[in-house]
Amino acid sequence: MQFSVILSTLVAGVALAAPISDIEKRDIGISLCKDVNFANCFQSTQPSTTCVPLAQDWNDSTSSINLDAGILCYFFVNPDCDTTVDFFHTEVAVPDLSKTPVNGPDGSTRDYSKKISSYRCSDS
Repeated sequence: MQFSVILSTLVAGVALAAPISDIEKRDIGISLCKDVNFANCFQSTQPSTTCVPLAQDWNDSTSSINLDAGILCYFFVNPDCDTTVDFFHTEVAVPDLSKTPVNGPDGSTRDYSKKISSYRCSDS
């Protein structure tokens, strides 16, 4: 009888541990900054793969972004993570969105400064 109680307790502890680590993995943190080189920022944390529309005071106001390690983010010029118009993705911080690295010849950039309206991030 004591063995089954001990075994039940151990199994319950293991079952509870898994969801906590899953929750921790889903928390994605980024910083959106109104100025280049990560100045005048706010930190945002949200569940992985959640589309985040920017509030009116941050919409079309971001000039640099900083990401937690191991994060992949898509940034959209339209609200609601709309892929029918321009967007870009990155796994690294971008200190100046007017020179956002994009696919193409080495050194290719696009100007996304003050154009971001929504984003979606996940573990990379």
